[in-house]
Amino acid sequence: MAVHCSKWLWGICCLSLAACDPTFNSQEGEEAQPFTPVADLQVTEDVPSKRLSEVAGQPVFPSAKDADKAVVPEAALAYVGRYQVKISCEDAYVKCETGTADFILTLLPDGTAHRSIVYLGRVMAGAQMNYHLDYWMYDEAAHQIIVHRSNGVEIFYDIDDTQNLRMDLEKIATVSTVNQQYFSRNPLPAHAYYLEKSAD
Repeated sequence: MAVHCSKWLWGICCLSLAACDPTFNSQEGEEAQPFTPVADLQVTEDVPSKRLSEVAGQPVFPSAKDADKAVVPEAALAYVGRYQVKISCEDAYVKCETGTADFILTLLPDGTAHRSIVYLGRVMAGAQMNYHLDYWMYDEAAHQIIVHRSNGVEIFYDIDDTQNLRMDLEKIATVSTVNQQYFSRNPLPAHAYYLEKSAD
């Protein structure tokens, strides 16, 4: 009995090892793919590189180059870009304890708005509070950018002559029942923050 069991176990082990073997081919008639050492691979495209010191600690957010096709109207394309402001942690809007936080809003030509808060060079913990994917539009009549959040809240930004943005707090707080209910339970920004457009 012991000999029979050991032969049976030996057979199971061999089958298991064969299944894990990357060179094992279960279908007859197929040729195994030849192994190519990394040293023999040729680079076919030059890729620009940066030193680690140039990118270390820098947050990576979508850029206007990341969105292939524009869906926002021609008049709105001038406002595509990255906008940023430093906000004191004394303002409950940014949900941090001490120091300052960078509030970053990136508007892409595909109509998406990427909203992030970066604190002390790192994105704050908790996926719910540090990065949000929203949508934006340009209201030509009011000369405002409107960010439509996934929860139905709308955030309004006045556009100045240099294409920087300033929060319209009065409109944000009162424009709709959704906004009123949301900001009755959550902090409204303490100031009408001025977001400067990045040159890149």
